[in-house]
Amino acid sequence: MTPEQFNKWQQSQVDIAQKEHEKRFYAHINSLSDDLKLALAYIDDLSKLSKRDIDKLIEQMLKAQIKRYSNAKVEYLILLSALADYISQTEALGLGIKPVKGLIADAVYLPIPASGLLLDEHIDNLVLYNNKRLHDTVRFAWANKQPVNELKDVIVGTAKARYTDGLIHKQKQSSKAMIDTANQHVMTTAKGETWAENGSYKYRILATLDYSTTEICRHEDGNLYEWGKGKVPPFHYYCRSVIIPELDEGFEWLRAGRTRASMYGPVDANIRYSEWIKDNPPPEDWKPPKRPKRRRPKPSEVKQIERVE
Repeated sequence: MTPEQFNKWQQSQVDIAQKEHEKRFYAHINSLSDDLKLALAYIDDLSKLSKRDIDKLIEQMLKAQIKRYSNAKVEYLILLSALADYISQTEALGLGIKPVKGLIADAVYLPIPASGLLLDEHIDNLVLYNNKRLHDTVRFAWANKQPVNELKDVIVGTAKARYTDGLIHKQKQSSKAMIDTANQHVMTTAKGETWAENGSYKYRILATLDYSTTEICRHEDGNLYEWGKGKVPPFHYYCRSVIIPELDEGFEWLRAGRTRASMYGPVDANIRYSEWIKDNPPPEDWKPPKRPKRRRPKPSEVKQIERVE
């Protein structure tokens, strides 16, 4: 198996793991959906509730949400630990080096470049964001005297739209972004620590050779760093850049004829993005794919949210 084939195979296994992570995490959100519907089942008319009553309802809903996300977080961290060990084992298999166990501990204490947060904070930030969104949704419905069924549709979604128009679906979307970025962080950390433990400290950034690659990833493509001292992906949410080891002469057999993937097929491994884009300029009618806009709460807003114990 060539290095190109090995990297492709390893990434396919990571993609499978990510889908499983999302499936497990979504199961907790689906249970949350039932909890929120149950909380609303005892309400006949929002307009008849006092501020004290609506605050109690919101507190009940937030407690349910925090509990579900807490359970999801515990399970997810276990899955991330297994992912870190798996990446170390596959790197060891591909390079003929020794695997390293317990690498999740390193990933936990290293900040994620995409968010500037530690792994634990990265997950908790999702919960704070969704707490704010749920709180505001219920308060808005109460203030505007919406029917209870209408509020339920806003939170859970409608059957007509296959429940993709509700708050729960939006929570799944934001969870997907969190999981993708956290997985990338753990995978990168596991690779770098495994190489470092085996005496290989230098690595290069490898961006994706297509037109959707972000400016920061284009700029970092091909840059050489030393583990623990240089930049590492993910540089942003849904980052596709990876790191590859800078191998010494003992691994010359892996460098011979090495290629890297591009949207138009394999190219020489030494070609950087700046060179590739000159030879493959985007068509005049090409437009970057649109991503749904999502408003993030301001830091001042997030601080106002208190955890409900």
